[in-house]
Amino acid sequence: MSKRTIYALLVGIDDYPIASHKLNGCVNDVNAMHEFLDFRCQSENTELKVLKLLNHEATKENVVKGFLEHLGSATHQDDAFFYYSGHGAQEVAPPEFWQMEPDKLNESMVCVDSRTESGGVGDLVDKEIGYLLWKVSAKNPRILVVMDCCHSGSGTRSAAPSKVEYTTRQIPTANKMRKINEYLGFNEGFYQIRADGQVIMKRGNYVALAAARANEFAKETILDGQKRGAFNFSLIETLKSAKGDLSYGDLMSKVKAKVISLVPEQNPQIEICVPTQIEGAMQLASLDNTFLGGLPPKEDFLRIYYRDDVKSWVVNMGQMQGLPKNTSPSDPNILSVFNFADASGNKEYKLMTDENKGNDVAKAIITKVEKDYSKIEFQDHPKRTPFSPDLHAIYKAKLTSSSVKPTLFYMEGSEEDTKYLRNMVETDGGSQPYAKFTDNPAEAKYRVVVSQDQFTKKYEFLLNQDGKKVCKDVKGRQVVTPANSMQVGEGAMAQKAWAYIQTIAKWEKTLEMSNPDTSFSDNAVVIEVIDAKEIEKKIEERVTVDVSNGLNLLANQAYEGIMLTPDMYWRVKNNTGKQLYCTAIWMSQNFGADITSEASLQIFNRPLPPNSSFDILDGSPVNLTVNENLLRGGEFQEKIVIKLIYSTEEFSPDFVKNMTLTPLPFPATPDEDSATRGLVRKASGADWSVFNLFITVTQPSQPQKVMTGKPTGLLGKNSITSNFAGGIEVALASPQQQFATRDISQKPKDFAIPQVFRESPQFQPISFNNSDGDTTDLSILEVKGIANLQKTDESKPLFNLKLDAQAEESDVVFPITFDGEFFLPIKASSEVNENGEVVVSVDDLPKDAAEPKIDPETQTRSLTGSVKIFFQKVVSKKLGREFQYPLLDMATDIRADGFKYMRQLHSDKDYGFVLDKVAREIETKKNIAVFVHGIIGDTETMPQSLVLAKDDKGNPLLEKYDAVLTLDYENLNTPIEANSQFFKERLEHIGIKAGHDKNVHIYAHSMGGLVSRYMIENLRGDEIVNHLIMLGTPNAGSPFSALKDWIQMAISMAMSKIALFAWATAPMVFLFNKTMKEIGVSLKQLNGNEPFLQNLAKTAQPKTPYTIIAGNTKLTPLLAEGTAENGALKKLLGKIQSKVLDDFLFGSPNDIAVSLESIRSVKWVQESEVIYPACDHMSYFTTPEGNKAMAEAASRARFL
Repeated sequence: MSKRTIYALLVGIDDYPIASHKLNGCVNDVNAMHEFLDFRCQSENTELKVLKLLNHEATKENVVKGFLEHLGSATHQDDAFFYYSGHGAQEVAPPEFWQMEPDKLNESMVCVDSRTESGGVGDLVDKEIGYLLWKVSAKNPRILVVMDCCHSGSGTRSAAPSKVEYTTRQIPTANKMRKINEYLGFNEGFYQIRADGQVIMKRGNYVALAAARANEFAKETILDGQKRGAFNFSLIETLKSAKGDLSYGDLMSKVKAKVISLVPEQNPQIEICVPTQIEGAMQLASLDNTFLGGLPPKEDFLRIYYRDDVKSWVVNMGQMQGLPKNTSPSDPNILSVFNFADASGNKEYKLMTDENKGNDVAKAIITKVEKDYSKIEFQDHPKRTPFSPDLHAIYKAKLTSSSVKPTLFYMEGSEEDTKYLRNMVETDGGSQPYAKFTDNPAEAKYRVVVSQDQFTKKYEFLLNQDGKKVCKDVKGRQVVTPANSMQVGEGAMAQKAWAYIQTIAKWEKTLEMSNPDTSFSDNAVVIEVIDAKEIEKKIEERVTVDVSNGLNLLANQAYEGIMLTPDMYWRVKNNTGKQLYCTAIWMSQNFGADITSEASLQIFNRPLPPNSSFDILDGSPVNLTVNENLLRGGEFQEKIVIKLIYSTEEFSPDFVKNMTLTPLPFPATPDEDSATRGLVRKASGADWSVFNLFITVTQPSQPQKVMTGKPTGLLGKNSITSNFAGGIEVALASPQQQFATRDISQKPKDFAIPQVFRESPQFQPISFNNSDGDTTDLSILEVKGIANLQKTDESKPLFNLKLDAQAEESDVVFPITFDGEFFLPIKASSEVNENGEVVVSVDDLPKDAAEPKIDPETQTRSLTGSVKIFFQKVVSKKLGREFQYPLLDMATDIRADGFKYMRQLHSDKDYGFVLDKVAREIETKKNIAVFVHGIIGDTETMPQSLVLAKDDKGNPLLEKYDAVLTLDYENLNTPIEANSQFFKERLEHIGIKAGHDKNVHIYAHSMGGLVSRYMIENLRGDEIVNHLIMLGTPNAGSPFSALKDWIQMAISMAMSKIALFAWATAPMVFLFNKTMKEIGVSLKQLNGNEPFLQNLAKTAQPKTPYTIIAGNTKLTPLLAEGTAENGALKKLLGKIQSKVLDDFLFGSPNDIAVSLESIRSVKWVQESEVIYPACDHMSYFTTPEGNKAMAEAASRARFL
């Protein structure tokens, strides 16, 4: 292997051609840096190749040539170092850069010929330096840039320094604007112009150290007897006095403290830049890299060092790392302190805290907790020699006592199996504050299961709540080497398992990070997400994506063999009037935390001026994908959290080191090496807060073949068993995917959950990946390759689905399809089997499911059909504590928007108590209304109609009644005669019996009218009921032979918003599910040919007068010829393909469920006693026309 070389381009300019621009310390800085590099390379046996450009040599042409030819010679094993000391300035930026430069100014370095009395060649702006660094990155060297000049950071600029004894390295802004095509790199495609005219630039791979913040000035002053830059002097002195390797993060922490102690208002900055696309084997720039070197060994310790700016020893751990801001003296945070290297110079020695045999040199007490560091005081260890700290040294530290609230783990396994891990916890647990084991499994968040067989030991890491694996097992052969048991065999496995546990716990603590004392409002700083279509609009016209409930994305765009989410653009927006600094932590599902790498948003210490914003990834689109190892394990969804932390003060470079976590391998990874605020309290010190963006990325599954008669796994515990005569294919998809219409003249329509489902808590979406029910979940089952709808066994359904869904026995899982125009219920039934699994039996599909489909993009026809099905769980409403049908109850607190049953007011009592309470309540009441529901639903929407119905004086009908009762009954499998008997018994129980002194009116809907009629006409109910008002009652029956088709149509009308009025959909779904299993007794009685209705038609006229309300949909747009509603209904019926239903609806007048002829078919009721409102069967009680008819019917009744 050839010798490592440092290629250095050192540029220093004092002698500018314009007298007022001259400086004095820049050449001194370059010479000092050259001297240091000579010393460094000689001591490390590293070759140094320096190109030094001083004063008149430092022309713009020579600097560019130095980048391309000299630094461009560095290869993957070398370092390329650019150092500049001279003037920084600004130049008016062209409009393409205004999005990234709010002040519309580019930052620049001033070469010796940039500005002359005659004009000059112009500055070398930061965008051009970025291009040069991109070119140098081509051979993958490690690149370091040091800029000791003004405007060496980024962002807006502010005023000059206040003290005149310091010289600033800054000259006025160049007001001439160059066009973007005049910039270096334009002809090489370095700048890409977006649709909105803004520019995206390619990125190099480098670490950059800047002398000052973007709004500050780099200063030079007399140091060690000569003019020097404060930053250069501090940097070199820190490097010379360093004891132990310094990462860039550690280095800049110490340099910043030293600069602040030398000059005012100058805070050095660090930037990490990595490419958005990685090419070849590239070692990415990192804060963990050592100065002009590679990555040091991974650290598992804290660092203690002296900070000149706060005049205190500090440890790199603060509030953001989980330490409470206020700690009790009785519960201190104590550190064990270690030298950075042991006596032999070994920096990787094991840190031991044993009282007698440990190698710690002192103790330290945390005295004050700040944002990202804490002040400490040293204490001598009672068993060690007195400790005297070296101000130039860095010390290692471990927490031995902490007030951090840990994540709890439970260890499961035999004593023998778990002994190695228990030993690890006992010896190292005290210094690991984030993880703790508990003996109570109920309080643990994670469970670690340790097991072994004859040859293999295994550690499994599970979520305690559901037992789901969270990462790959740690396992291996049981080999024990007593002399080195922590390096191989069981000891090494336990050590690795313990490392996994620490990573999980630290990730959890990072996820919890927040500042309860912040004065910032919730949306002080936000991440805005902009769709690619919006980016073409003007900024003020753009509509951002709502991320208040998270960001749900679908990875459905193929790109180089993987699936990506569509282009979206992200911005960080400061809504405050404060100067802020922000850092973004990318938190992956497998416990990774990243700030600066190519897999993160690369936002660290980014200045955020008041009321400003910046593009994430320099305006490049953000595309996400699902990790291939999740897909390999059969999971198609990945969760990501972005923690955007913002503060009034900068973040310490140590912050990155402390917050970065290497992700654990996913369970299916084949190779483990791949991997509303109230009172605002003013906070002291730095004010900071967090904006969390929760992201879900979902990828559709690939189609898989399903053989007839054999269960086929879908995802997780979900499976399908086909009974199709031919083989089919199935795939899981997301609602975000488009559903094409069959009309090739129409564009595909986006799927959306029907509004009736979104508005009711009874409906809950089911996803195959058991997620949150958002539009990216895999909740669509696509059945492809359907040649026909024939079955191999006619006694079985077309196919059965076993769904891994939480459901109770009384719940219904309801399959639906969407054809781009209508939502259609699938003819299916569901049940919860003896194993607690939800089984959905699909008996039939829409007739056109087996017909060829037209691809909306290619306009080609497939050879077979397909259907997309989604599933809703419909939760049954509980009747209360052991309440059984029939339920006679009282409606209380009746309002237009609802009421309360008496049983709800006494939910802790049994039904007998409730019924007796109702009896006592009506003892003195005179006028009583009783509501009885029909075949569909219950009485929940009925009593409030008395508020909506007004008499001819405008008074609510409710004012005429002293009490309102309701009857709910089992309406499918109980004969109507039995329900009539139960009804009378319940009325008699509460005192409404023959000879009572009250006035009772019954309002009965649909089949409820038959229940009431039978009681009145056959059970002497005319002795207790004073008036019967029937609404939509099928007195001569209904279209029984098309019952299933009618319910399917009614549900589809409600879902597709064809119904003129809002219908209660859930009851219809329950009825549909039940009728798919069998037609109940009471449903059969609705057949006009059945004995029940034939006998009822023969009964004698009772003493109770009747009024009939018969809704006529011929009076509404739904069945009025030529209306849009009528056209939609006809198209829907064309898909259901039921001639009986078609003839019924478009034949004689009807209320959409019952014909007017059937409703008024009571032989003694005169035509004058029938009212015909313009409403349908489902809206008698909820529409103005229906309420008006109720008021008219009540006006014909007698009141006391």
